[in-house]
Amino acid sequence: MIAPLRDSTGKRAYQPLKHYAKSHGLHVLDSLITATAMEEGLALVTKNRKHFSAIKGLRLEIPGYYTGRHKFLRIARSGALCAPGL
Repeated sequence: MIAPLRDSTGKRAYQPLKHYAKSHGLHVLDSLITATAMEEGLALVTKNRKHFSAIKGLRLEIPGYYTGRHKFLRIARSGALCAPGL
């Protein structure tokens, strides 16, 4: 699955950016990734705890700490957001 970038995703990305840019170093693309994961109902898999751990409503999975069955959002080498197996 390739997740589309909707107008609602851009609007939703503003809130995490507003709240976490200075305190956690969240960048614009990080905020778009966060909003996409939340809109698609996916967990975000990353080792970047600093930028993502404080975001309320985001299902975050840190590799090596898998605790259950979730759909995951990952970033392919091409930069596209996709679900596992694609």
